[in-house]
Amino acid sequence: MNINYEDVFLKVFGLFLRVCVVYAIYKVSSDLTENSKKPAWRIYLNILLVSLFASWLCSSNLGSYIDTENADPLFGGGDGIQEYVPTIKEKYEHALFIFTVMFITSFKGVYDALRKRK
Repeated sequence: MNINYEDVFLKVFGLFLRVCVVYAIYKVSSDLTENSKKPAWRIYLNILLVSLFASWLCSSNLGSYIDTENADPLFGGGDGIQEYVPTIKEKYEHALFIFTVMFITSFKGVYDALRKRK
């Protein structure tokens, strides 16, 4: 029986990276709310709009990346590579996943910060 340690390590690292991103979203939304003087409804509207924009941006770039292998070292650049063409269903599912994770995490961060602020 062969165990693929590289695959196991990559799965663990990917999960750890996702947890770090979720914590960063929580912390940023909480810190911004604590330092803000805006009313609660505007803060909740802002996190809704930011979550919608981020999910749209991520789903619109699904299946593509920037190849920087031949890019100029000083000015950057690169070639846009379309690796595959995702279906509409794949784009919607990806956008829904990103929106759900971002909105729930930032909602919890804002809620906790507003409770501290009162």
